[in-house]
Amino acid sequence: MVFTMLMSGPHLLHNPYKIVVSKIIHSDVVTNRVGEIDRLELISTGEFNWHVVSYWRVFGSKSEGEYRTELDLDSRFTLNDEMDKKSVDHL
Repeated sequence: MVFTMLMSGPHLLHNPYKIVVSKIIHSDVVTNRVGEIDRLELISTGEFNWHVVSYWRVFGSKSEGEYRTELDLDSRFTLNDEMDKKSVDHL
């Protein structure tokens, strides 16, 4: 059973979305664009090459935006603005 868990990915051992949501909420880039965050919507998610990749729609007081996030094993986080198609935040 342990072997199966190790082969299926380290993200089964903890919840990576806690980290992702926290980083989105505390990102100055996101709050400057959408205003005070009202809600987050997970559009899609997947795991590729030991990275959790997910697409989020963020609704705020001023507007809404779509972001692509990537989280690796070392908890390095990348946030890409899907409207501008550029990387906006590396934490």
